[in-house]
Amino acid sequence: NGDGVGDLKGLEQKLDYLRNQLNVTALWLGPVYPSPMVDLGQDVTDFKDIDPMFGTLEEFTHMKTAMHKKGMKLIMDFIPNHVSNQHAWFQLSKKSKADDNEHRDYFIWHDGKETGGARPDPPNNWLSVYGGPAWTWDEERQQYYYHTYLSEQPDLNLRNPVVQEEMKEVMRFWLAKGVDGFSVDSAANLFESANLTNDEGSMLGGSSNSYSSHQHPHTTFQPETYQFIVELREIIDASAAMDGKPKFLMVDSAGGNLNQTMTFYEYMGKPGAHLSVDHYLAEITDSEDALSIHNLVRNWMQNLPQNAWANWATGGPDYSRVATRMGSPDWTNAITMLTTTLPGTTVTYYGEEIGMHDVQVAWEDTVDPLAKKAGQSGYEDVSRDFQRTPMQWSGKPNAGFSAANSTWLPVANDYMENNVKAQLAHGAGVS
Repeated sequence: NGDGVGDLKGLEQKLDYLRNQLNVTALWLGPVYPSPMVDLGQDVTDFKDIDPMFGTLEEFTHMKTAMHKKGMKLIMDFIPNHVSNQHAWFQLSKKSKADDNEHRDYFIWHDGKETGGARPDPPNNWLSVYGGPAWTWDEERQQYYYHTYLSEQPDLNLRNPVVQEEMKEVMRFWLAKGVDGFSVDSAANLFESANLTNDEGSMLGGSSNSYSSHQHPHTTFQPETYQFIVELREIIDASAAMDGKPKFLMVDSAGGNLNQTMTFYEYMGKPGAHLSVDHYLAEITDSEDALSIHNLVRNWMQNLPQNAWANWATGGPDYSRVATRMGSPDWTNAITMLTTTLPGTTVTYYGEEIGMHDVQVAWEDTVDPLAKKAGQSGYEDVSRDFQRTPMQWSGKPNAGFSAANSTWLPVANDYMENNVKAQLAHGAGVS
């Protein structure tokens, strides 16, 4: 719509490119739900609507229908771990811990440890992925609440069966809208230990407030996490049986070891996700050699459960782009050839097909909350803005992404030479 931010109508306009030029058969959307955008849509205020920034439910349905006509599937991000602190559930939950508040246990609330200070200390030493304590004091409720990420993103209490049912109903809502599948975001963090055992220090070190300074056995990959995925798969399979159309479930298993990642495929003899998204190729750098990449692929294939299907993700919004990690855009072709010839599904990030690289985003233009939290002097080390810049469609202003005066993040300086239209004009198609 010309405001410099991508939207559903704009995406629909590019479906021919995705389907006909790239042979993409499934499109995985990042979060498009209503959100104050403190963490770029991860902080949801309504799971059953579309943020006006991106369009409307009607426009979503129109895009989905257009995709289906082209033989494409639509996969949505599903975020059952947390919501925005502006979500109605949290606003109701924080009002009272009394039994007559039906939302009192929708989140993970705990009393602090009394130390004689102005307020109690946090219940334990658990840390946020974004650094600092994972507990925030709420004056209204006079308790701490737990958050895996920002304090504006309180974790849902999935041990509460009512909350589980709320999130399952969200999935059923979008399945009824014709969505073909979901990617469960932050899957590692869905459940925490029922007790408040402190985390121990990590061999990785880091500052005492950094996430890497501790191990996290009590807040990641709990047995209940895998059981929940099994139950989501049952919903997916029931929907497919009802309308005769295949449905799909995958999980973002980032942060897990090989065993934890593979357990998402099957748990206690029951099917879980169709794909446990493999991020190992998204982390390789130019320090790797052929043997190390061979071993990475071999270890994955040898540990894949029987009848499970492999996948290969080369990047994503949380990973530096291939051309930057590997030191040359030429590596984009090599990595793409590797992933499209290995057995399994190739998962690629927009722009990798033309060799887009990370773009240095100045401090005054940064939107990544992690970079803002780090402060001006350290934002370069943690910013994810660099790999999230607008798609480079042509040599027109803003790389053809928008007719606005500026875009939500700046485009690369080399967009005049490196864009879809220019590569198609080479005669050999996109790289």
